[in-house]
Amino acid sequence: MRSLIDDSIPTPNMLLTHCARSPSMADPNSYRTTITDIDIPFGRLVAFMVKASLAAIPAAIIVAVIFWLLATVLGALLGLPFRGMPY
Repeated sequence: MRSLIDDSIPTPNMLLTHCARSPSMADPNSYRTTITDIDIPFGRLVAFMVKASLAAIPAAIIVAVIFWLLATVLGALLGLPFRGMPY
């Protein structure tokens, strides 16, 4: 009878034992991994950059509103005059 988990597929425990090792440990079986190349097709990279730039627009608006509200509250607490939304 064949086992349900193939030996060539890493299990979560196998991944954790390999990822949890740090180079500072005195374990002779520890190792370091260096990534030398990432093969991403150009079209997928462009699509990712477009999606990231479009997602940054509403995030920047939300962060600007939060900072404006904080400045307004701090200005009111310190007694500074309110000059409205900057244009």
